[in-house]
Amino acid sequence: MNSLIYQGLFFLFILLLLAVPLGWYIKEIMQGEIPKGVSFLQPVERLFYKAIGPISKKEMSAKRYALNVLLLSFFSIVLLIAILMTQHFLPGGSSVKNLTLR
Repeated sequence: MNSLIYQGLFFLFILLLLAVPLGWYIKEIMQGEIPKGVSFLQPVERLFYKAIGPISKKEMSAKRYALNVLLLSFFSIVLLIAILMTQHFLPGGSSVKNLTLR
């Protein structure tokens, strides 16, 4: 029981330790600045943006947003079902029976 409490306290300590620097990082990103120490990632970021194409500046309508949410939900469920049906192939999954569509 004590180890469970210590584990929870350790996890909380790590979260609190990471919260302040992550908050500063997010604040600088939201203000449009490049945070110190991450400028080496700019070539990777440019490559990523080149791969996904231009980002539209116009707002998304409610219909388009709802359609995108539904599509994301659908593909997420399909991926989850595929993982569940093939989990016996995953590491440590040989003792678990997989899901079938019957």
